[in-house]
Order: sequence, then structure tokens, then C-alpha cells
Amino acid sequence: MGLPALAGFSVAWAVTGLVVSGSLWAFSPLAIGLAFLVAVLSVLPFRGRLRVAIDRRFDRARYESRQKLENLARSLPHVVDRETLARQLEEAVTRSMQTRWCLLFVEDRVTRKLHFQKGKTAPSAEISRMTFALDEPLCQYLKGKHMVYEPLLSSIGAETEEVMTSAGERLRKLQAEVVLGLGGAELHGLVVLGPKTTPDSYDSEDLVSLRLVAREVTAALENISLFEVAAHDREMRKELEVAADVQAKLLPSHVPKLTAGQIAGCCYPARSIAGDYYDFMQLPGRKVGLIMCDVSGKGMPAALKAASFEKALASEIPSTPHLGQLVQKMNRDLVASSSAADIATLFFGIFDDANRRLEYVNAGHPPPVLLTSEGSRFLESTGLPLGLFPDISHEPQSIILPPGAMLLIYSDGAVDARDPSGESFGKERLGGALYRGLESDAEQALSRVVADIREFEGDTLLEDDQAFILLKIYQE
Repeated sequence: MGLPALAGFSVAWAVTGLVVSGSLWAFSPLAIGLAFLVAVLSVLPFRGRLRVAIDRRFDRARYESRQKLENLARSLPHVVDRETLARQLEEAVTRSMQTRWCLLFVEDRVTRKLHFQKGKTAPSAEISRMTFALDEPLCQYLKGKHMVYEPLLSSIGAETEEVMTSAGERLRKLQAEVVLGLGGAELHGLVVLGPKTTPDSYDSEDLVSLRLVAREVTAALENISLFEVAAHDREMRKELEVAADVQAKLLPSHVPKLTAGQIAGCCYPARSIAGDYYDFMQLPGRKVGLIMCDVSGKGMPAALKAASFEKALASEIPSTPHLGQLVQKMNRDLVASSSAADIATLFFGIFDDANRRLEYVNAGHPPPVLLTSEGSRFLESTGLPLGLFPDISHEPQSIILPPGAMLLIYSDGAVDARDPSGESFGKERLGGALYRGLESDAEQALSRVVADIREFEGDTLLEDDQAFILLKIYQE
């Protein structure tokens, strides 16, 4: 206890002894008063310890209940979901504080509001829908220097008057007697305590325990947020792996061999998976199908739509050899089975290796660039993209590719690639990159085109998927 305490208690016992023996009455009233004052002041520094000691001896049930609450509060940061947190918090506080209810409101980062979190008790529908905006006076009050707000006891001032003006009606419906803020500079939630089941009110010792509970619940909410982010990332990685596997099956596993030339192809997704894809199909009579498709969107949803489209296209080709009819059938199926946001551009060319003839349809796809000894030209669209309207038609076009020609089929991500200043790569630069690979084989020429685009982009992130098919005809 220490010397000051011993001295205080010694004086107190001395005064008590004198009173009992009657000797104190021999002194003046002033001396008596001073003696009692010294005794009281000497004990004041130890009133907290005395309160604990008295609680333990005379109100042991309350002391043990408060200890259980504080011990349970320290385990809350290990909870990994909000509903379990709300349930455990409610059970602990209502049992220990003899509180009628304990409600948890947590932050929704999308709405920037605190929403009711369901726990053990299901309140009325009105309370379940109740929210508190993070920028309203109550939340601003609790995230400042205050951590506790008592609607019935807080002194009236400009700050608390604003709180009651904006939140008073909701707090009355909640019968709130104590509101705890969860967080510091940033508020993550509120705990609202209703009246007790006994006539007692919340005292200073209750508030000390509740502040500890609030700190632990805050830590739990922060940990839950981190856990949810990690779980979401794991789930996304799993989904991406599945989708990437699906997309890998879209891309051709081998490149057809030609007698009249060479073919090369590649695809670079803006994310780990893409909505662009290309494919080669070996057709009867030394013919090869050259397919490039770009479905709306990016990432996994686009990749899965591309997979569905590719499967449908592959199943239709054997029974619909005419390109115009094939595209019309694919368009009707896409309109019937998808939402308005599902649109696809398609280039489908059939190259005849026997006579170097290319028959093609271009459904809204970027125009392929054809480079010959006479210069360059673009194979313009034969009609609208697929998925816009049920009744569209495409008339196939046909050209003979001369010796030494190069045809580059690409998706819009190639010409839309931007440099750090925001300027697009464009069709002219694409044609120039193709021209610089004129004397190279198909693989080298395509690598040169991609290298020029990457050099132009610099450190800029890929904004859209990029897919390429290059057909090079041998010189005679």
C-alpha cells in the first residue's frame, strides 16, 4: 500500500480511537475538523482500489459479471464475420449489463452509412432499415474526442443539440440510453444500448467496461474487413483460374500449315483473361477458317461469353457453309439468348490454300489491313455487329491475295492503345508497323507489330484486349 496510505490509515485510526475514548473532545472543534480532513484526503488516491475491493466483497456478482464482459470483449477481434460479432456482442452485454438490447450498426462502404447488423435478436422492420450517415452530427460527435453519447444525460450544448436535432427521433425509437462509437478518426460503426431490465442506470463503472468493449469491437470490424478482402481475393483468383482455363481452350492449340503462305496469331488480355479470341479451323478442300471475335466487356464475364460464342459458332459451321447465312444465324441466336449489353464483333474469313482466295464477312469488326506491293488497303465491314438487332444481313466479300501480300486481322485494342499522353496508336501506325515486317516471316512480322505497339504505350497499362492474326503469302 505504501507510506502515504499507511500514514493516512494511521491518522484515521488514531482519530477513530480518540473519538471512541472521548479524548478527542478535549481538543478544539477546529482541531477535530482538521484531523478528519487529513484522514479523508489520505485515502482519496486509493478510492478506485477500495471500490474494487468493496465490489469484490459486497457486490461480487456485479464484479464477476463485469470481468466476464471484459474478458469476452478481448476475444471479439478473433471473430471473422459480422453476424457472429453482433450475436456475441449482444449476448455478452445484455447478460453482463442486464441490458434489454444491444444493437450493432456497421459501415457500408458503398452507401457511406451505418446499417443495422443482424445478431441474435430480430428487431422491428423499421429498426432493421434504420441507418446513420457517417457525416451526420451524431457520427461526427462520436469520432471526435467523444466515444460515448448518452441521450438522456449528456449536457445540452451546441454540439449535442445538433445531435438530437438530426438523430433524436431515431434514438428515441431505439430507446437508446448509451451510444458507443466504434473507431477513432474514422468511424466504423455504432453500438446502441437500450434501458436495463432493472431500475438501475448506467454508471461510470459500466461506461469504463463499455469503452473497452467498443475498442475490441472496433478491432474486430477492422479484422473482419481484412478477412473479407482476403477471402474475396482468394475467390477471385479461383474464378480467374477457371476462366483462364476456359479461355485457354478457346485459343488454337496449333497453327495450320499452308502451301501458299504462313499463319501466326496471338492474344494479349487487358486483364488475366480476355473477351477477345481468335481461332483457326481446318475446313474441307484445303480451306482454313480465320476467326476473330470481340465480345463486349473485359475480364472473366467477357471471356465466358466468348467461350459460349465460340462453342455455338463451331457447332454451326458444318451445317451452314454459306458465310452470310452463318452470321445471320449466329446473330439471331445471340439476340435471343443474351441481354442488350451482349454485343460481338466478328471477322470470319475462309482462305483457300489452292488459289489464295479469301472469302470473308466482317460484322462490325475493325477493318483488317492488307499490305501488297501496290500499297495497303483495309477490308471494310460488311454489316453491323452481332446482337444489336434480330434481322441483319451480311454479304460475303471475296479477294485474291497476291504473292508477297500480308493480311493483319486485329481487335480494336491494337489501334486504341494509348501512349502516356493519351494519343491512340491508330490504323496508320499499325500499317507502318506491318510494312516494316514485310521481308520477315509471319511470326517475326507479327512480333514486330506487337513490339511497336508496346514501345508506343510505354508504361501505360493495357486498357483493352489485343488479338492478332497475320496471314503472309509467299513470293512466287
